[in-house]
Amino acid sequence: MLREEDLIRFRHMLDAAIEARRFIEGRQSKDVAHDRMLALALVKAIEIIGEAASNVSPQGTGGRAQPAMAIYCRHASSPCSHLF
Repeated sequence: MLREEDLIRFRHMLDAAIEARRFIEGRQSKDVAHDRMLALALVKAIEIIGEAASNVSPQGTGGRAQPAMAIYCRHASSPCSHLF
């Protein structure tokens, strides 16, 4: 059973990821380079995800790397994809 604190952190990560996705919906990567507000909003969303992930308990991660690292490492082009 997950701790209440971990559930809250997972919710924060999910909410920030959903917001980031909404920010970039219908946009191209060049839009981020030319829109400072968009870039800062995306950075903030990523900070929220990282901060929440870094505070998830070992029980919440199942004894593995922190959730953000696990998500990153599952991406096929990630240098640590072989770990997951």
